[in-house]
Amino acid sequence: RVSVQRRLEEAMQSRSREALRASVDEARSSGADASLLSRALEVLAEEDVKEKAELGLAAAVSSRNLESLRMAIAVARANSQDLGEACDVLAQEERKQAARTRLQSGIAGRVVQELERAIVEAEAAGVEAPIVQQAKEVKVEEERRIFSTQQAKLVVEGELREAVETRRVDALRSSIERGRREGVDVNLLSR
Repeated sequence: RVSVQRRLEEAMQSRSREALRASVDEARSSGADASLLSRALEVLAEEDVKEKAELGLAAAVSSRNLESLRMAIAVARANSQDLGEACDVLAQEERKQAARTRLQSGIAGRVVQELERAIVEAEAAGVEAPIVQQAKEVKVEEERRIFSTQQAKLVVEGELREAVETRRVDALRSSIERGRREGVDVNLLSR
């Protein structure tokens, strides 16, 4: 009986789940001290919780799912466990999510400068290629649209100047109307 209790105490000290299980089974069958057995069962329960937390943390790191990572890290912290790479993976995934959100906002807003910054950030964060490619395509479309609009404005401004210089009323009216549609500087139209 004394050797059974000694093995139980050693198993509690080592916190080895296998040794604890074997010692608890042996202590139950030999009628060991109930308080010692109770403490051993508590230690075993703590170690079981830690193992589940470790497995959950490993699964969350593997999945790279933000919510799973946050929950697994909280459980691991509550059990005073080593978080290993989990915090780094969480930071990477949060950065990736923030970059993805900025990309989506840039795509919706279609502002070239915002898209440029969001694309650089997304590539650095490792955001999935399809959404980065979509942002690049929207950026190119907007650059083309802006260039086309600028070119149209230049043409209209030239037509306006020519109409003013030649004093052709019909050409002037036509150029003013086209200028309004193309967004030509109002000051130029009022001259």
